[in-house]
Amino acid sequence: MDFIRHWTPRGYQERALRFLLQHPAAALFLEPGLGKTSVVLAALRVLLDSGNARRALVVAPLRVVQGVWPAEVMKWAEFQNTKISIIHGTPTQRQQALSKDAELYLINPENFVWLLRQRWTLPDVLVLDESTKFKNPQSKRFKALRNALKGGAFPRRAILTGTPAPNGYEDLFAQVYVLDGGERLGKYITHYRMKYFVQAFNGFDWDLREGAEELIQEKIRDIALTMTTDEYAEMPELTKVHMPVVLPSPAMSKYSGLEEDFLLKIDDEYVTAFQAGVLGNKLRQMVGGWVYDSGVKRTPHHMHDAKLDALADLKEELGSEPLLVAYEFKPEGEAIAERLGCPRLGGGVSARRGQEIIDAWNRRELPAMAIHPASGGHGLNLQEGGRHLAFFGLPWDLELHDQMIARIWRQGQRERVVVHYLMAQGTIDERVYEVLVKKDRTQQDLLAALK
Repeated sequence: MDFIRHWTPRGYQERALRFLLQHPAAALFLEPGLGKTSVVLAALRVLLDSGNARRALVVAPLRVVQGVWPAEVMKWAEFQNTKISIIHGTPTQRQQALSKDAELYLINPENFVWLLRQRWTLPDVLVLDESTKFKNPQSKRFKALRNALKGGAFPRRAILTGTPAPNGYEDLFAQVYVLDGGERLGKYITHYRMKYFVQAFNGFDWDLREGAEELIQEKIRDIALTMTTDEYAEMPELTKVHMPVVLPSPAMSKYSGLEEDFLLKIDDEYVTAFQAGVLGNKLRQMVGGWVYDSGVKRTPHHMHDAKLDALADLKEELGSEPLLVAYEFKPEGEAIAERLGCPRLGGGVSARRGQEIIDAWNRRELPAMAIHPASGGHGLNLQEGGRHLAFFGLPWDLELHDQMIARIWRQGQRERVVVHYLMAQGTIDERVYEVLVKKDRTQQDLLAALK
């Protein structure tokens, strides 16, 4: 029989637990690695055992739903009697999960709108784990939840994330609305923008008005608890290393041509980019070594192996040290897996196969693993498998970037963690990194102000 562990909360976890119990609407902005799942489970057990709640619903990324929450329930003696039901699969399987007599129901955001359309008595408690999945006020999932809240659903609500403003203060509006129905930041995103922002010269972005940052922070301070790993966790050293990569002249020439003309011809196929956003993606594909054409099939065309060669050199330098590699586009992931002789975790990989890969990584059976941040950026504990992470390509999204690092730089990691950035010189790689740094400063200012 496996040894049953007892949950003994650390001081900061006790503080978070009290905050949840004292606030029917609460935001826990806890950085990854601080044990927020076990804190929420403890709060739910108190509410359930005291009769202040009968059932709870957790909305989280699929891998978190299927792996993290059930594992935490079974890990601790105090939570093992919690009856859970995972709402996933075909409509019939989801209906069966709804009919189960459970205390804790788990569902991913992609099925959340479907759930709200069912004739099912909604639980008393709603927990949005990784609440930035609801940060877009124009999304169907947010609108469906907003309508449910207007009808009195979910008397108790909590949002959880370590990155509440990955792209700036606009991201806060919808998340805070889930908690207070618009009491603090307003009921409409348009009003929120007009009050606290000015439209940027490009006509698309919004910049904070002078003094607005402090006003927003003060508005939400009473319902938000912020904790960072720097303060509360015994974390190993984190080192970031830039690895410059020089693209071969032919590839750099084509890169410059696409950047200037928004048009490139490869093998009688055309790559077109009529908008800045499309151009940015095409350029990011090119620096990785492949670019999709503009045909109906969107065929990827090979451009160069500069980054792939640099990655192979890094792996050789590391020797027997396992290497986690974050990639952005599917051809990159497939090429990385082939070159390094390792599995890939990302689009097209089943949940069952994905779990097998994760287990093998944590047993240190893999020399390397290619992983897409969107597939592995939330909830996975990969610190047992290694301490080196390489960004083959960088995401624009700060949340995906930070969450990716947090897979190995978290409590339980006993060695210094090294993050390697493969940066193609004179390309969009440098711009993306600058944007991530700028976003990080904004978010760190927010977290510091809310402490």
